[in-house]
Amino acid sequence: MIEIEGNGTPKDTGEEKEYLTEDEIFAEEPEFLKTKLEPAEEENGSQFLQPSEDKGVSQALQPSEDEGVSQFLQPSEDEDVSQSLQPSEDEDVSQSWAPLEEGGRQNRKLTEEEPVRPSGKPAGADGRHVPMPDGGYAEEASYRARGDLGTEKASPKNRLEEIEIPEVMLEAAMTQEQPARRDMKSKRKKLPEKKQRDEGVVHSLKEYKDKLSSYRTKKWIRYAVIALLVLVIVLVVSTTVRNWKYTSYSVLVTDTKEDTLSFEYCSVGERILKYGVDSATMTDRNNNTIWNVSYTMQSPAVAVCGSTIAIYDKNGTNICICDETGQIGTVSANMPIVKATVARQGVVAAIMEDGDNTWIQYYDKSGSNISTIKTTIDSPGYPMDLSLSDDGMLLAVSYLYFENGTPKTRIYFYNFGSVGQNQMDNRVSGYEYSDTIIPQLEYLDSSTCVAFREDGFTIFGGAQIPEERKEITVDQEIVSTFYDESHIGLVLNNEDSEKAFQLIVYNKNGREILREDTDFAYQEIELVGNQIVMYNKSAFCVYNLSGIEKFNGSLNDLPRQFFSIGQNRFVLITEDSFNLIKLG
Repeated sequence: MIEIEGNGTPKDTGEEKEYLTEDEIFAEEPEFLKTKLEPAEEENGSQFLQPSEDKGVSQALQPSEDEGVSQFLQPSEDEDVSQSLQPSEDEDVSQSWAPLEEGGRQNRKLTEEEPVRPSGKPAGADGRHVPMPDGGYAEEASYRARGDLGTEKASPKNRLEEIEIPEVMLEAAMTQEQPARRDMKSKRKKLPEKKQRDEGVVHSLKEYKDKLSSYRTKKWIRYAVIALLVLVIVLVVSTTVRNWKYTSYSVLVTDTKEDTLSFEYCSVGERILKYGVDSATMTDRNNNTIWNVSYTMQSPAVAVCGSTIAIYDKNGTNICICDETGQIGTVSANMPIVKATVARQGVVAAIMEDGDNTWIQYYDKSGSNISTIKTTIDSPGYPMDLSLSDDGMLLAVSYLYFENGTPKTRIYFYNFGSVGQNQMDNRVSGYEYSDTIIPQLEYLDSSTCVAFREDGFTIFGGAQIPEERKEITVDQEIVSTFYDESHIGLVLNNEDSEKAFQLIVYNKNGREILREDTDFAYQEIELVGNQIVMYNKSAFCVYNLSGIEKFNGSLNDLPRQFFSIGQNRFVLITEDSFNLIKLG
């Protein structure tokens, strides 16, 4: 710490002292500034430095009588103050009195003759002393106190500036503050450059809207890129799985206690229906029982729509209606049943024979007869096949009749809703085909029906009044047909190729999506889970709808029945076991 002795000599005490910052100094007006400078009673040069009776720090700033500095501040005794401030007649006013700049600073050049203040700087160089006519300088503060340099009252900060502090003390104070300031600067967060700060500032509503639009665009671009990457990954994985070829299969479940000779099996989604002459059982794919129903039939047959099943006695009179929860209805017919079909809600339509007449009976699941349609061989013909729409509102029937010895086919559509109530026998539309037989009808959904002809197929569409939408004709002989809810398939005799058969698959609008040659000698074919499954007594073959042969291999056991219950899972029924197998 630097201390000033009585004679003005600085002395280093070796102690450190904390100094107030500029903000802390001006937080409150110092005590020593509260002392007002008042002029002395005598009108001489010393009156400019006389303090009031309550003397404060200003008295400490008065130089002693023996110091040389006072000679610059004290006018002679016999000189009038008003005269002492007047320049001599032969003195150039422009040289003696320089005009003041802002803040009281002089704008004139300093000469070698000008006296120097105790601080070591030329007097008047900083505007804190006013030059006197005798070559001395008086403090500007004393003029302000008297009102000679203006009536404006100095602020505490300005009054601090008017106090002369020795340069040694200032330098020592600055030296003490530098480490502390460096520490504070290091702790402060560095502000960005003005250009950088302006980049984040919104100056107008238009600029805000532009930035918001840009932000949203970038956000959606990011989302689109992420979605695209996810889509690419999904496509790569799905393509790999779809085109993967298997060389073997594994047996997941085997049940050798199963009485496979007394029952028939079929798939109901991923579940398995086992039915016989006295009961039916629904099992999961691990052969665990879900439900069981009992009945008496001589020749049970099954019609399936989704998860709804109609087990009917062919050439008998009983129909048992079930779904995934068990039995939901029973129908007792008054005539022998030739064929039956079922809709998802459990309504049943059946072809029945009574001597020379044939009947179409329509029942709800409680067994109540809704409609009866009588047919003869002449009008409209003999019913070869029938199919209900998924919702049970529409019934399609294919009739065979002869005209001049030529077989012809009629297809009639019946609507059991409000549209068909005012029509005879609820018939809303009909189509005739010459020189062809249509032995098979299949509803794919509630509005799409396929009629398989000898030379192709016809697609009908319409939820109320079905109409002919698409006709597909082929030149080769049709060996087999297959379908699911969205596809229609044909197996053709491939006489002009090395491979015996040709597979053709269409979507339900009639657009071809697959044509593939194969030489697999199959006995049964089906389309399940976008896979074409063929099997014979010793092997099975699987194609996907892209024409990739997923598997072609031998079976270890002689199959009695073989069908798919889902992706790459199959049921193999032999004479003495139930087997669930999986590719891979």
